[in-house]
Amino acid sequence: MLQFLINLLTPIFEGMGVSPTDVATYVNNLSGYIYAIWCAGARGWPGCSLSPSWPT
Repeated sequence: MLQFLINLLTPIFEGMGVSPTDVATYVNNLSGYIYAIWCAGARGWPGCSLSPSWPT
């Protein structure tokens, strides 16, 4: 998932003068926040410990 974000964001930030290595570093440094946001939005997806348990 992180590599997908890096591939998505690199062309955008390269146009602003940021190197691909810097984009990869920033995304990797923010990975904890990225996964937390993803899990918070996943609601009930298996493997996401932050998602609430919905009664069946």
